[in-house]
Amino acid sequence: MVHKINSLALLVLFLSVFSSTLHAQKYGVVNYSSVLEEMPTYQKAKKDLKDYQEKLQKVLSEKQAVYEQEQKTLTTQFRTAKIDEATYRKGMNKIGAKFKGANEEAQRSLNTKESDLMYPVFKSLKDAIEAVAISKGYVMIFDSSDGDTVFFADQTINLEAAVKAKLGI
Repeated sequence: MVHKINSLALLVLFLSVFSSTLHAQKYGVVNYSSVLEEMPTYQKAKKDLKDYQEKLQKVLSEKQAVYEQEQKTLTTQFRTAKIDEATYRKGMNKIGAKFKGANEEAQRSLNTKESDLMYPVFKSLKDAIEAVAISKGYVMIFDSSDGDTVFFADQTINLEAAVKAKLGI
């Protein structure tokens, strides 16, 4: 009987501590996309990336013109019987491979540039969200920019203004 009373008392104590812990937890929301769009560093990174992409496109267009000229020359040589079919096919394959390689290298370069430009922006936003959450005692922050992530959020838990203030925007 005493064992049952002690067990019951322990259970009541555990439940009261556990339920008070649950009630003490705070959750917040931030519209990540909205804050990101307002960050001057993000706007600059987007512009720099666009400029870099245009530069790469210009280089690729110049290379494409060279490759097309090489193809025309090769075709003329084949039609005038200056080269045989095997040499023609080998040459065309080589030109195609060079163009494909140039495109792949440009894409890798663009991806690297995007990472280099965007990572610091994303990190600063993440750091600001974490700093606001910690300073205000939140245990979890949800992104409300994706409609499927948060179905409803009381605006009193919206930390967007605090995050923007932390970022200086």
